[in-house]
Amino acid sequence: MITKIFDYISLKLNTLAFRISLISECIRLIKAKRILPKNYKIEIFKNPNRFRDFIGFICFENNNKIVNLIDIGANVGNFSKDFLLFYPKCKEIICFEPLSFLNKNIINNVKKKKLKIINKGLSNKKKKQIFYYDKNNTELSSLNKYINQYSVSFANKFNPSNRTILDLDLLDNNCKKFSKKNNFIVKIDAQGQEIEIIQGGLKTLKKASIILVECSFAQQYRKKNHTFLTCAKLLSKINFHPIIFQPRHAGNILSKYAIERNVIFVKKDLLSKVYYKNY
Repeated sequence: MITKIFDYISLKLNTLAFRISLISECIRLIKAKRILPKNYKIEIFKNPNRFRDFIGFICFENNNKIVNLIDIGANVGNFSKDFLLFYPKCKEIICFEPLSFLNKNIINNVKKKKLKIINKGLSNKKKKQIFYYDKNNTELSSLNKYINQYSVSFANKFNPSNRTILDLDLLDNNCKKFSKKNNFIVKIDAQGQEIEIIQGGLKTLKKASIILVECSFAQQYRKKNHTFLTCAKLLSKINFHPIIFQPRHAGNILSKYAIERNVIFVKKDLLSKVYYKNY
């Protein structure tokens, strides 16, 4: 009982400190003439995880210019919607989302004239594969089956009773003409499929400035190892380096340590911007 009380107090203090640190970074970024949403302080206190990746992005990629987006694992389009708050000059977004019935949600969330939705799964070769999903909780949909220990964390939220056969393709086959003139950022949130996506998209990813990957640091899926180390090795071949490891999600009931994290990789020539004086 005492351990639970201390864990609860520790969690509350840590989440408060995290909110304060994000707001402090935003104030620094405003002084560096970056664009911030008007209500960023309120939103950070309500849900610090919502804006944390974008705050990291604009340290390295100035949002006063055109920066486009490839959103892999778009789900209902919330990430793309928030991306436009931080990169209002964005001209083009490509969303990869296997479940076509979510297209209306994406369109409603991303009111962008040049929005392209591709209802495909991505991999390192063209093939067909079973895709597991729950219509009531689509963000946990996956080509992979969760291990029982990991699924405890959302046992009451995710019931993958629905399945379909997906046509899988390579990222490089779908983005050959994307953003030849402008910078772009790539987000990969594919529930265990990140290695295969990177392997099939190295030519496209090489042209990006920032890549956000949800990586695993412990086993999550049956017959699959954790993915961070392999992702880092693959991306290092195209000159990308991990620079931001986002903290674990508050309220994780499985471990004090991160089973998965959002990791921000940037090109080598952007690494010097990690110092305050450079942004």
